[in-house]
Amino acid sequence: GDTKRWLSTSAIAIQAVYRGNRLRRDIARMNFAATVIQRKYLAYKQRKCFLSIRAAVEFCQRHYRSVLVARHDRRDYFAKRRAVVAIQATFRGMQARRQIRREHEAATIIQSHVRKHILKLRFQRLRWAVSRQNY
Repeated sequence: GDTKRWLSTSAIAIQAVYRGNRLRRDIARMNFAATVIQRKYLAYKQRKCFLSIRAAVEFCQRHYRSVLVARHDRRDYFAKRRAVVAIQATFRGMQARRQIRREHEAATIIQSHVRKHILKLRFQRLRWAVSRQNY
């Protein structure tokens, strides 16, 4: 009977050691799996946070760039507008001076014709007066 009891206790002891080892190994695997899951979840949350921040930064950058482009376009528009106004003023000034010169030349020609006509009338009157004196 002692041998049987010893074998039985030995078998129970071996089974207990085996079950303990298997349980520790299973617990180690579960701890490792839990650690991997936690790491992956943390990485997922951090990536999600990073992508959210990056999207916000990109939105701000797009807005800032559009403000810069709008500011540049506005300056460009006003520079071109000033140039156009200057060109128009120069052209209108040239036209006005040309018109004044034409009017001055026309007035000079008219004055010349009027003087010529007045001189012609005086000459005719003089000739008429001289011809009356001779008769």
